[in-house]
Amino acid sequence: MTADKVQAGAIDAAHIAANAIDATKLTVTAIDGKTITGAHIRTAATGRRLELAPPGATYPEMRFFPGWGGDYSLLQTRDDIAPGEATLVITSSQDAAASFRAQLQIGATLTRLNVMDQNAAQPKGGRLDIASSYGRYGYYAGSPATETFMHTDGTGVFYIRGRYLDEAQMDAYDAVSVGTTTIGGSGGTINYMWVLYPEPMAMLMGVVAMVRDGAAGSSCRGGITVTRGWLRH
Repeated sequence: MTADKVQAGAIDAAHIAANAIDATKLTVTAIDGKTITGAHIRTAATGRRLELAPPGATYPEMRFFPGWGGDYSLLQTRDDIAPGEATLVITSSQDAAASFRAQLQIGATLTRLNVMDQNAAQPKGGRLDIASSYGRYGYYAGSPATETFMHTDGTGVFYIRGRYLDEAQMDAYDAVSVGTTTIGGSGGTINYMWVLYPEPMAMLMGVVAMVRDGAAGSSCRGGITVTRGWLRH
């Protein structure tokens, strides 16, 4: 071995003494400005640590480990979410019951915040979409049967998907109030009900209501009287 010649195989694990290379053997600028390829970089072997390009990672990835267990949150850049884009993805650790994760996807035309399953593979809760062409807030857990949301876009209108909760009392700022009631009485007894809303109701337009007779074999008689602030049947 000379200064300019090293025989092939001359340097291997059997020829390097333990601790031969450590912080005292590297100069301050030994890797300054250099390129490290194919490396798994971590700030510690266990406990609180940061890992860059860990083994098994599919995308450019950085993992953040707490001081306990093997659960972690991660930061990725992905090219499989939006064509032609490098989408930044931040995923939380699992919850204590290992049932959920939260995920934030930041793209050029769509930013999405979603509660996901434990593997961050499927939606499993609330969702917020901020897109270049629309905005949407709601809930989605993989089934259209339970999906609800409010959708807005550049047309200046919005729509709501889902069923309204059956309410017993209206509030001054309710946009829509839906409820059911039973009107009692029989024979010559007058049957009636009140559908009330307060006078300072926001955007007051008067009563807009539908009354349906749901009793089997009967029909609604006597008409419906509507005045400002109340409806009488």
